[in-house]
Amino acid sequence: MVVTLSVVLIFLIMSHASAQELIFRTGTAQGTNVVGSGNADFKVGGFTPGTAAYVALNGWSFDFGTGSGPRPIDDIGIWTQEAIQGGWKWTNGEFKVNSMGEVQGRFVGFINDENDDDPFTFIVNYLIIGQ
Repeated sequence: MVVTLSVVLIFLIMSHASAQELIFRTGTAQGTNVVGSGNADFKVGGFTPGTAAYVALNGWSFDFGTGSGPRPIDDIGIWTQEAIQGGWKWTNGEFKVNSMGEVQGRFVGFINDENDDDPFTFIVNYLIIGQ
């Protein structure tokens, strides 16, 4: 499934790319929460200002520490937000490269359980493809 999505994503990007070379960047972001959700911010440069870049998660993990552990989890996941002037905007993985040539965003990790009060740390490995 991951390989198929990656191939489709690269095909879509290449079909929209001009004669410019594609740029691939990888990274790791870490976030911690106290109640229900936490943020892991990232900022990666080296892209052409004004173009689009695509962020894909290629690995993630949650750690609930050494306490009593979480209650039964109803939902667990990671969403993406793009940094925009004055705040944040939810996105499906397509980001605008800012005037400094950077892709800036955050991963929002969350769990929903009985009380939404189990602290956790999460790590996201990601790939950014742009021009």
